[in-house]
Amino acid sequence: MRTENLDRLISALGNPAHQVYSEQTRLQAKSKELDSDINRLKNNALEEDAVSIETSSYTSDVDEKEKTDRQAKIERLTAQVRNGTYNPSSYAISEAFVRELGL
Repeated sequence: MRTENLDRLISALGNPAHQVYSEQTRLQAKSKELDSDINRLKNNALEEDAVSIETSSYTSDVDEKEKTDRQAKIERLTAQVRNGTYNPSSYAISEAFVRELGL
């Protein structure tokens, strides 16, 4: 009884019930299609934003050389401090302070 009243009301408004249901079905299908498009675009965006990092032997060779040089300098300075021969200039110390403080 209620569905008949609803059908009559919809018909009176100029939209038969089957048109309303078919429109609802069409909108649901369109919604699913849009959701699918959104997911596809998200996946494409993620693939495009991917970063590839390649390491080269040159970089690692340079890093190893810098580490070796730095270690040698630390050992040299440590030996000078232990022997009492480490005597940096006050000018070099003040320059280092200025450089470190960004003045």
